[in-house]
Amino acid sequence: MAGRARDSGYAGRQAWTPAPRRRTITVLACTLALTVALTAAFAAPAAVSAADHDTVGDAISSAASSFGVTGLDQSVSDLSGPTHEVQMVYDFLHMWRSGGGASPDVLQEWTAHYSTPSGWPLYICVSRFDPLDSEEAYRLWASRYDDEIRAIYSGFQGEMPSGFSAREVRVGDTKGTEWAFTVPGGIREKTLGWRQGPLVIEVNYGEGASSSGFAELLFNELDSLDLEDASRPESADEPLAPETPTEGLTVGAFPGSFSALGDEVRITIGLSGADAQDAPVSLTGHGRDLHAVTDAGGSASFVVIHDDESVSEYRFRIVAGDRQRDVVIPVLSLRILPEDDPGTGEPYAGVVADGRSTLTLRIELGADTEGVLRVAPPVVGSLEGDGLADDGTLTLQSGAVVLTYAPPPYVTSDHLDTVITPPAPGDTLMSARDARTAYSNGGRIHIATIPLEFTFTGADGRDTTVKHDVLVARPPVMLVHGFTGDASTWSRLHSYLGERGFDGVINEYYAGNQGIHDQAELLGRDIAREKDRYATAGLKIAAVDVVGHSMGGLIAREYVYGLAPHPDDVRKVIMVGTPNHGATFTDKILGNLATEWSGAHSLASEQLYSGSAFMAQINDGEAVGRHLAPGVQYGNIYGVRDDWVVTQSSAWLNGVAERRITGVTHSPAIPVPGTPIAESAQVFDWILAWLGSDIQRAALKDTRVEIVAGRGEVYLAGWGDDGAPTRSEIASFPRSVPAWQDVGTGSDSGARIRLSVAGLAWGSIDLAPDTLITLGNLTPESVTVRVRQGSARFRSLRRAGGGHFEVVVGEGEPGAWTEFHPDAKVIGLDTDFVVLAGATGQGSVEALVLEGRALFDGGSAASGGERVELSVLQAGVTGGKASEVSALAGDQWWADAFYRPSFTEVLGEWWAIIRSQFELWFAALLEGDGAS
Repeated sequence: MAGRARDSGYAGRQAWTPAPRRRTITVLACTLALTVALTAAFAAPAAVSAADHDTVGDAISSAASSFGVTGLDQSVSDLSGPTHEVQMVYDFLHMWRSGGGASPDVLQEWTAHYSTPSGWPLYICVSRFDPLDSEEAYRLWASRYDDEIRAIYSGFQGEMPSGFSAREVRVGDTKGTEWAFTVPGGIREKTLGWRQGPLVIEVNYGEGASSSGFAELLFNELDSLDLEDASRPESADEPLAPETPTEGLTVGAFPGSFSALGDEVRITIGLSGADAQDAPVSLTGHGRDLHAVTDAGGSASFVVIHDDESVSEYRFRIVAGDRQRDVVIPVLSLRILPEDDPGTGEPYAGVVADGRSTLTLRIELGADTEGVLRVAPPVVGSLEGDGLADDGTLTLQSGAVVLTYAPPPYVTSDHLDTVITPPAPGDTLMSARDARTAYSNGGRIHIATIPLEFTFTGADGRDTTVKHDVLVARPPVMLVHGFTGDASTWSRLHSYLGERGFDGVINEYYAGNQGIHDQAELLGRDIAREKDRYATAGLKIAAVDVVGHSMGGLIAREYVYGLAPHPDDVRKVIMVGTPNHGATFTDKILGNLATEWSGAHSLASEQLYSGSAFMAQINDGEAVGRHLAPGVQYGNIYGVRDDWVVTQSSAWLNGVAERRITGVTHSPAIPVPGTPIAESAQVFDWILAWLGSDIQRAALKDTRVEIVAGRGEVYLAGWGDDGAPTRSEIASFPRSVPAWQDVGTGSDSGARIRLSVAGLAWGSIDLAPDTLITLGNLTPESVTVRVRQGSARFRSLRRAGGGHFEVVVGEGEPGAWTEFHPDAKVIGLDTDFVVLAGATGQGSVEALVLEGRALFDGGSAASGGERVELSVLQAGVTGGKASEVSALAGDQWWADAFYRPSFTEVLGEWWAIIRSQFELWFAALLEGDGAS
């Protein structure tokens, strides 16, 4: 790492460095001087043009001048020159080499310090390598950055930097990396690093300065130079050429080294782009001149043999059109053997970051080989093993050690460096390793190539590094459509995810009149097929993610926890507009459509009914969380107050993280204003965030509905198992009422119903004489009610977390829910309103707002799908909007003293409020003590 902690790197900052750090700087200077003596012995002579000294230095000066900085000092170092021994150079690569590591030689180095207009120092270091080594040097530097910073600071009397972070940046057309950390004393440091041809460039600056503009200027200056080649001399065995483009060309070797004469290594080549198919590819070096043509997937391969015992490493050049790469295969009694796929018998090429899968690697070293073997920490993921020490040294038992590579739970987009396309079922692959480049069926997988670097230091002090790439992929995302949907439901999300490096998988369901359980089995077969596709690609996979729209969410829920035995291959279930508690009391639009749907999909249609046996089974134990599969992360996105099909009270699911959105429709088939929920950009962003991070479960909420008072005839009604109506009189109060229960009153009777969460009331329902209602889905913030006859008042308390009511009006026979057409619908907006069925005759409805606002849908032909908004003392009637004063306003049955809460009820409510506030205060107090 160039200039990581040179004397010039910190001496230039003494003017603004706190006084207590000056002893640290002195220690650093001594450390640097010691390092000089060590690094001098490792410098490799090379022929470098003296003219290049001035050209690069002038380019740095020109960029600095354009950027408006003031020069502090500048130097040019020819590392092969005679003055190298006396230079204060603390280059990362030399430091790494002095510690026993292997790295390419730095041929030249330019360093400069400046002061920016804001007063912060700006440090620049440009290191020049052999063109063949510059990429390897940059990768080595980048992969070791954090460790080397900590190593430098380890001698600073215990003071260590903190808060390391890294992100990918672009400088011109080239990708680079920016690191940030806080040095002792609280100063925020940042470093930008990138590579340009034979040059590796580093810019180090303080928190108050921006280097991005300077980086662009410096790049432009360096681009204009024509540096003379300082490569190694050419030889017949090592064909060299100036640096050429490598984008779109991937090269891999398996295994990564030769061990004995006669060993074979397969070199795989992958091309991407419009010219990837039928492209000529050649391999040259060590007397080989091999040629091949890429297949339909853009892949080709060569097999090379260790046939010269005098060679310590083989260097081959791969050329494909104007693109080329070099591959180095060392000769070493070191073998890196990934675990085999039991299905194919081939070694895995990589692993899926699904939170469960890991990859085992067996490292073997010849028994007669003397030396030390180390492994560098991977840039992504982690390595563990009983024989792995903290410094990366491997202790081998009987010549072998077993390591486990664990990918991170989530792979960020900046690590995805290639795309592969798995083969169609039945395609023959030469090996699992070849699967990286031998795909042909169009399903793309975005891949992060993670290099593992093993360095062997022999008894003679010679270092040999063997690289083994592990491929890491994100889990596939199964996109499941809903009731009567098809592949088009998620087509836009599929493209959205694909552009961001996710492998979306769309399949169609409804092959016939199948129920939700049958659809879940189809989903299971699709998941198994997708896991087979990844395995064929040489990727070890345990789990997928699932996103379901509408009934697709129920299909996913049924798959992970309804099938027996419960499958264990789903990590996340994300539901979008899913009727988790079924559909009933529906909008008239859905009723009309359902009539047409039921003939083709009557079984699934009946299961979607809120009172069906399927809904009872899938939500069994919801109050205590028994409805959720252990180990599965759930997310729930739905419309508020509804999406014209699925109500909020049906979509809500206890114990599940949720996101709510307004102004959406259930699907494009619904002819009302709004964006379809499966095409919403906001919904897409939420899905993306949940796919890229853990979804925490929400706290379970206790919902309770009670008839707290009654006079005259109050009863519960329902239907028995034989379909006959049932009715039971209520003689004592309070009386708990379950969901999907009818509550009625006789003539000269009345009832008051209280809805609460964790003991605190959020709303109430008052029933007039001769009224019959059905309580639908009961949730902590919403309840659906159907008024069959009579009149009822609905009040929502205006407090934090207060809920609301969705009320539909109309009669209908139980079980025929798909043919039920409500006469009207009222959605309360934290309000107080009264609803009357049969106000002016059969099928007529009136709603009066007493406080707040409400949305009223009375089936007006002129509404164009819009719901009328009512405010205080406004009324809605079937077919339109009533006058300011309605028949209900003149009746005011709810003003009877019976409907006023008793003193005992009021006192109990106040006590519940005080208790809840005390519990919140006490919990906060305990949390504060824990934090202190």
